[in-house]
Amino acid sequence: MPNRSKPDLAIVRAGGAGDREAVLARLGLIPAWAKDPAIGSRMINARAETVSEKPAFRHAFRLRRCIVPVSGFYRWQRRGGQKQLYLIRRKDGAPMGFAGLWELWTDPATGGEVTSCAIITCEPNPLIAELHNRMPVILDQADYDAWLDPTRGGQELLRPCPEEWLEAVPVNSSHSDDATLLQREGQGLDPEQAALMDQGRGRPAPTGVQTRIGNVQHDRRMAVTKHLTPQLAVLRV
Repeated sequence: MPNRSKPDLAIVRAGGAGDREAVLARLGLIPAWAKDPAIGSRMINARAETVSEKPAFRHAFRLRRCIVPVSGFYRWQRRGGQKQLYLIRRKDGAPMGFAGLWELWTDPATGGEVTSCAIITCEPNPLIAELHNRMPVILDQADYDAWLDPTRGGQELLRPCPEEWLEAVPVNSSHSDDATLLQREGQGLDPEQAALMDQGRGRPAPTGVQTRIGNVQHDRRMAVTKHLTPQLAVLRV
């Protein structure tokens, strides 16, 4: 499990004057009304179908939306007695932007503040349906402004992305922290695969989200970042 003593993810949210800003947030949303921050461990994901209604998420959905920039996420596929780990990423190599929510929780005893977040999930597209019955909501870059604007409905954006955007790459199921993650038994790596994994040294969990955290451009037209460093975080759906 992630270390809950420090933030886990970089999120992008609306800043002042129409800009975007990047902040660090703990994965697992802690509602402002919560007495114990441990509730966040059960609030890692929000279902698109009910996010506007659930007490833990509805206020954040109306007022505090964010984008979680990622380079990919992992899913297991089981066939017979065998399991294969897959990395799901964009075919064009661009970062993805997951639809998320953020919240600021204040410790009633100490006054300390914790920024936390949740990732919104939806029904899978046909590609992901082969691996899992849920998937993160992957926003179209053209919809980033609409998602971050609390005056817009937002619900219409919470849908599976086109399967044509994505590819599922079989990877090594060992907990390697280098380029061998993309190596299957008896196979080598091509240069592109090696370069992808050698960008960082995050240690993958069997199921997770590889996030890219770096220099966010404070320009509302930008997707997310340049000069990015991968970090891995657990995604439970």
